[in-house]
Amino acid sequence: MRGSFPPIDMAEPPRIDGVELDPVRRTLSRGGVAVRLRSSEWGLAVLLARRFGRPVSGAAILDWLYGDREDGGPDWAADCVRAFVCRLRAALRKIGAPVEIVTVWGGGYGMVWRLPRGEACDDAA
Repeated sequence: MRGSFPPIDMAEPPRIDGVELDPVRRTLSRGGVAVRLRSSEWGLAVLLARRFGRPVSGAAILDWLYGDREDGGPDWAADCVRAFVCRLRAALRKIGAPVEIVTVWGGGYGMVWRLPRGEACDDAA
């Protein structure tokens, strides 16, 4: 299926403020620290990086990860996505990435700049 997003050209993998995504090794790296990702985590990382700053719905993520499967993915696919997000968040922390994955109210996720601890958005008053 995969109709939600155009194909991703990995000839130019996404790079965000020193965070590199290596399509051959399927790694996230920054400053010499690298973390190898499983294939589904890699797919999610690329999708969120390509749509940086914009939310991606849970349904779109499921379509991206499992849309080419005839069965649409496992029955517990939504749980799998939550696990992939958890591991991807840990990988971003491990490499000291200046970005994080946030949960978007309504069932999605987005990759955004990490705010320093204790700093709030200007419009949060």
